[in-house]
Amino acid sequence: MQNLTHKFPFDNRNWTSRVKCVVSVGYSMYCRLKQSDPLLARWTSLNPLAIGYELLPYSFVFDWFLNIGGYMRGLETALRYSSSFVSGYQSLIVSTRISTTITEAQRTSGVAYAMRGGGSREDLEFSRSVLSSYPAPGFPTLSVDLGSGRLLSAAALLRQML
Repeated sequence: MQNLTHKFPFDNRNWTSRVKCVVSVGYSMYCRLKQSDPLLARWTSLNPLAIGYELLPYSFVFDWFLNIGGYMRGLETALRYSSSFVSGYQSLIVSTRISTTITEAQRTSGVAYAMRGGGSREDLEFSRSVLSSYPAPGFPTLSVDLGSGRLLSAAALLRQML
């Protein structure tokens, strides 16, 4: 929520506007796969590169900033199930709610008055697209999200190292 106050130099009016915008996003994906070998699905990973990355000391710290481990798991899953893919779709729904309040205060010849007005708007967008193959994951992006849990873990790691 943001408040904006405007003072115009040619009169004594003060305008205040308050805008609130809430956006909600939902995503779902459905895939139909052929029956695959159940013994192969019991293995957690067959990729030597992913196994080597997970065995690196402090690889989870790299994943805090650049989720390489998650990308490797997603890519391995996409490669594993791409030959079993039959059909599927993905759906996206976006809901937007915007409300605005505008207040004007003016003082003329010792008389003060205020006017107030506002409005709101809601939008809902839905889209669905057919998948032609099992979706591959997007490349990892830099994310600096240091919540309290991560900061406590980092402090414990530093304490252990010292």
